[in-house]
Amino acid sequence: MDHNYLSNYDSICLILERFSNLKILSFNFNYFKVINECSNVIYNQLKNLSITNNEIAYIKSLPTFGLQYLNVSNNKMSSIPAKIFESKLLELSISNNPITKLPKINAKSLIHLEANNLDIDHIFFARGSKLEFLSLENSHIYTFNFTRKNLKSLSYLNLLNSHWLSTIDGEAPSTLKTLKLSNSLVAKFPDNFFKNTKNINLILMNSNFSCNECFLNWTKHLINFDYNYIGCKKVIIDKNCDIIIDNSMLPKVKNITILREKLGLKRVLPCNFVGNLIEKFEWKLVHPETLIGSVDIQNIGNPFTIFKPNHYQILPGGALLLKEISQEMVERYTCTVFSKTKNISSTISFRLDFSQWYSTNIFDSVFWGACFCSLMTCLASFIFNITWIILKNIALWWLNRAERLSRVKGMVDAIEKYRQKQVERIHDSYHRNIEAIRENYNAQREQLTMSYTNQMKKFSDYRQQRIENIHEHIEGIREQYNQQIQRIKEFGSKRAEQLCDSYEQQLIRVKTFTLQNRLKLIRQYKVKQKVINKLLERYNDNSTDLNEADKEAEIRRVLNLNELDLETNEALLDRSPSYYSLPELSTDENISSIRSKNNYTSPNRHIINNQSSISEQEQNNYKYTNFDCQDFPGPSGVKIPLMSQKVKKEIEPSDIPNNSLTKAITSDNHSSTQKDTS
Repeated sequence: MDHNYLSNYDSICLILERFSNLKILSFNFNYFKVINECSNVIYNQLKNLSITNNEIAYIKSLPTFGLQYLNVSNNKMSSIPAKIFESKLLELSISNNPITKLPKINAKSLIHLEANNLDIDHIFFARGSKLEFLSLENSHIYTFNFTRKNLKSLSYLNLLNSHWLSTIDGEAPSTLKTLKLSNSLVAKFPDNFFKNTKNINLILMNSNFSCNECFLNWTKHLINFDYNYIGCKKVIIDKNCDIIIDNSMLPKVKNITILREKLGLKRVLPCNFVGNLIEKFEWKLVHPETLIGSVDIQNIGNPFTIFKPNHYQILPGGALLLKEISQEMVERYTCTVFSKTKNISSTISFRLDFSQWYSTNIFDSVFWGACFCSLMTCLASFIFNITWIILKNIALWWLNRAERLSRVKGMVDAIEKYRQKQVERIHDSYHRNIEAIRENYNAQREQLTMSYTNQMKKFSDYRQQRIENIHEHIEGIREQYNQQIQRIKEFGSKRAEQLCDSYEQQLIRVKTFTLQNRLKLIRQYKVKQKVINKLLERYNDNSTDLNEADKEAEIRRVLNLNELDLETNEALLDRSPSYYSLPELSTDENISSIRSKNNYTSPNRHIINNQSSISEQEQNNYKYTNFDCQDFPGPSGVKIPLMSQKVKKEIEPSDIPNNSLTKAITSDNHSSTQKDTS
């Protein structure tokens, strides 16, 4: 069941319940977090259980009744229940867990234990242990005493990368066949350590073994031992071995032994001494001179520290452990060994290790970290400046756009209101002129009818005298009346056509004026057509809410117009000195006089020229022509005022009573004929 996504331990219980004869069960590379005991399952048959590479934080209970092989390495456990070591396990692997403390191992049947990469500093075994394989690679153990560990059956011991191990005591059991020790602080073995061993395989690379002859007595029990295995190319011969301290394997700078460590960690200061007459040894702080602890040689296995035990600890074997290193602990430390005749001391200078400041790891190196932080700061500053510039430009663009749109809105409102005002004026003028033409036509028709009616009355007085010529005169009057009426119709139709053409031209000029100013707004303020359309839609939606006074006031405010500029038809809209002023537009009929006065050339000058000629003709036609008719009736005796506008679209021939006068004359003639006959 490896490499799955199992996270509930009940699945294991379910499998054990269904497969009661299962002996080997593997749940590696899953997502279990807790191990419980299945209550309804009997574990008599399960022998091998492997739950590696999971997320197990703690173990509540295990099916240890018949279990022999258990592997819980590569998890997140910080402690191990003592019940596991009281079971009948044969092999146990708890490597690669953040375990800081192990309970006493009482499993008498346990023969194989792997506890690599743990944070433990000691390990205890019960008497009668049958352990044969023990691996404590990369652990924090300071001392290892074979006699006290009760490991009489041990055949394989792995202490590789035991950086804190400084002392190995006791005697190796005769069953030991392999011993691996490297990267430790061990300078020597006890003299009789290999007394009972035969054909042992030693791996002692990269250790701090002393090359002094007095420290190499442990090699006498080894057959054909090569000193090159421990890095001794030359053995130092010392004739007097009564009392010797040898720290030559420690790093030195100008004959000064210097050890370094990082802040907050721990460091072991070794005191490698040997001799037959040693009585005690002690550790002192040089400045200020302070006794850290003094230990008799008989109690070397149980040393006692009197000065700051939270920071200093004298280890079995004579080494000094510095814990939770701080700046105050940077000083010289002296190890003094006393005998009956003399004493020997060795001073070690402790310094803080700042080598990580210049390491290649960016997050551990101060130099590269500072460079990285500087680059990140510059990058952050650059990004911040770029962001600030972009945001500032966006804000300025938005403000300018808002101001520009506000100006465009004002201009569009003014243009639209101005256009509506002009269109309304054109409409009013058109309707007034049409009404004037209609009234003028009706007045002329009535006057003509009255004139010919008077002539009829005159002829009725003379009919008795000139009875023979009455019919000829009546026919002449009728023809003259019809001719005069036809002339009036033609004149009114012509004036109506001129008025309609003028109206259409003025509307076209207003539209052209509006479109030109909209195009000017688009080019000057760099806005899109859809913005203008949106403003026009808003204006059209809100135009009904504005009364005439508000419209005129808004137009005068935007265009800087006076009170009489929109009321008179005799002047153009002068160009305002304002930057936002509109160009002039004239809707007056008398344009030629205004052009000569203002010296203004409009884009629609051809329309103005045509309009000026029409205006001159209208002014000439406004003059009245008098015809005197004393003796003979006719249209020459009628005073007819000429109309100033066209009436083609307003006056239809059906409005003129063509036969009204004829019927009156015919009825009058018939009555007079009857009188003459009588």
